[in-house]
Amino acid sequence: MEKCSKCGSIISDNDPIAWKCTECGKAFRVKLSKLKKLQTLKNKPENTGKMLLKCPTCGNGIDNGNEKIACKCSACGNVMMGNLRDFAGVDESINLENTYPNYIQKSHNAQKTNREEIERVYNNLKRSEQNKKKKTISIIGLVLIVFALIIVIFVSKNNTNKTKKELLQLADNSFYADFEEYKKELENYPIEIAASYELKENKFEDGVLYLICDLNYTSKDLDVYSDVSYGSQEAEELCFMLKDISSKGDNFYNYSSESGKVNIEMSYNDNDFIISDNNNVEYKYSKTSSFDELIIAGETKFMNFGENTQTSSHSSSSSSYTGTYDAKLKYEGTEGVLICVSEDAMDRFMTAVNNQNNGSLYELLLNGEVAYTKQGTKCNIVNRKFTRCQVKLLEGAYAGSTVWVVIEALQEE
Repeated sequence: MEKCSKCGSIISDNDPIAWKCTECGKAFRVKLSKLKKLQTLKNKPENTGKMLLKCPTCGNGIDNGNEKIACKCSACGNVMMGNLRDFAGVDESINLENTYPNYIQKSHNAQKTNREEIERVYNNLKRSEQNKKKKTISIIGLVLIVFALIIVIFVSKNNTNKTKKELLQLADNSFYADFEEYKKELENYPIEIAASYELKENKFEDGVLYLICDLNYTSKDLDVYSDVSYGSQEAEELCFMLKDISSKGDNFYNYSSESGKVNIEMSYNDNDFIISDNNNVEYKYSKTSSFDELIIAGETKFMNFGENTQTSSHSSSSSSYTGTYDAKLKYEGTEGVLICVSEDAMDRFMTAVNNQNNGSLYELLLNGEVAYTKQGTKCNIVNRKFTRCQVKLLEGAYAGSTVWVVIEALQEE
């Protein structure tokens, strides 16, 4: 049956179709396309006599040939009833009126009864979905009530804890002395640094006061570094020193009393280490998994790729290679010379530069696929191409590495 028996409209997935279980009476909505797929499976020889569909409510097989399937024509409202083969069978000569006289009635009263039946089926489906939502909301409400009761009980058991106001007073009385000890640790560095703090936030949970403070650093003699150039020993030493200082971050100070506790956490502004000098020049130090960078007055002055455990006295990057070499790396207009771990990395870097894609540039730097070496780095030529050259670095932070550079940066001896 492909058309409505009353108006002749073609039956489609837009027409409401319901399948009622003959065992438990529950009904569920289906699509004509699903019925056709099921009939195709039942037509296969290996599925002869088998029931392939079970009622989702009671589990009873419901495609035994006695199915009750109702379809309401969306064009005229006519209700037709039959089984799976009537709606999805390949035999187009089937006439529902002759095959199932008990289901198809010609009279107006019978048509009205059928329409009422399918409307009841769909109303039952709608009420079932609404009941599920109400049940879910009731469960969530019950969980929240239980959780609230647990909190009330826990708080009542800890009624001897100090109040938030009392703990704040405890923190005021004890924080200053311990913070002076923290500042004292910074006195071991070659520059004079004064540290202060600002309360960032506080929270009071389970009788414990948590304080998070932003650390602020100032220096009287950092301005001597204001004119450092890329890759200079001064910049490298300053970077290593700040790296050492930053390793003292994330400290916790705990204060306890008989009925209360204060946790004070030291932190850095936006996870960066910032020092201001006498001339209001900011030195911003950031550490990531692949490189460290020193930013002075908004300009990046130094990058050191890879984890480096050397101290501030390290100066190998400024040492000179005394053996034989083929060329030096120099590139006009930049502080350092770009080096890439592969040709592919170089191509992606150039594309990102041309497209002004800062995100891709940062990712290449972060992954250590590109870096910068100092001007004049000595190297030996490994492979030469028209626009680029592969070289082995003989000095600097990347001595021993084989990298790719643009051909313009190569100055042969």
